Amino acid sequence: MLTKFDGAALGEQLADWADDYFETTTRELQKEIAALQARIKEIPSGEKGDAGDKGEPGEKGEKGEDGDRGEDGAPGIDGRDGIDGKDADTDALLENLRNGIDAAIMALPVPKDGADGIDGKDGAAGADGKDGESIDRDDVVRQLRSEMIATLDALPRPKDGERGIDGRDGREGKDGEPGRDAAALDPLPMIDFTRSYPRGTWARHEGGLWLARAATSELEGWECMVAGVVGIEVTQTNERTFTVSTMMSDGRSKSVEFQIPVVIWRGIFKDGTDYDVADSVTYAGSTWYCKRGTSARPSVSHEDWQLMVKQGRDGKDAKAAQAEEKPPFPQAKIK
Repeated sequence: MLTKFDGAALGEQLADWADDYFETTTRELQKEIAALQARIKEIPSGEKGDAGDKGEPGEKGEKGEDGDRGEDGAPGIDGRDGIDGKDADTDALLENLRNGIDAAIMALPVPKDGADGIDGKDGAAGADGKDGESIDRDDVVRQLRSEMIATLDALPRPKDGERGIDGRDGREGKDGEPGRDAAALDPLPMIDFTRSYPRGTWARHEGGLWLARAATSELEGWECMVAGVVGIEVTQTNERTFTVSTMMSDGRSKSVEFQIPVVIWRGIFKDGTDYDVADSVTYAGSTWYCKRGTSARPSVSHEDWQLMVKQGRDGKDAKAAQAEEKPPFPQAKIK
């Protein structure tokens, strides 16, 4: 596991170590120098003799063989004192140490991801939740509707904008040509698309009244002025729903859907089944009428159901009833 590297702390430790090392080494050198100086002082000094005459230089002889290594000479005279050294810059030393440590850390290889650990044990089972309360669908719908109405009512009402400036009056148009009297129109009973009709021709087509705006070619050039009904189609969507579609001569169509609330027998009531308006079921011996879509059980206190036929009382056992029944007339005995 990698820990956070503290370069500053390491630099301070190295600086302390260097100071201790320099101090120890200097102390040992000073001891050795003091010992040598003491030995030099103990060597006796000889008397100085008279200088002899200078002889003539001899001939240069051949180079002789290397002689044996001579004995070490006496220690020389102490040299002059050296120049005092400068104090080490601790901040610069620490900075160099930090740079070196950072470079060494950057050179380390990036560790790879370790293997996945073992899955932990399952936790203890939580406590059972509280039983929820059943919610009636119609109550939810009513609640949502009331909240939507309240939200809409809370919205600020937009104010009317200021009245705009009236536009300038347009120029008067030219008088049009006198129109034809409606009684004077004599539309053709039908349109023959194999021929062409001149502009201004009126004709009946698919229950509507058409006018030729230009010389026609088949249906091109005609305009439906009064739309008529081409046909009416009634289709049954389901058991109670019907759709009435009206096709107009100008191509438009309009559809209207309506329902007939006819009573349909659905048999014995089944839980989880959705019932529509006018469905009839048997439940607990009684017959019930569905007043609005629901899947709830029929009940006198439930607003979705209406009791149609109440369950009758159980009849008596047939043998017991016959025993209690008295004949209206005395029976004759046959001998």
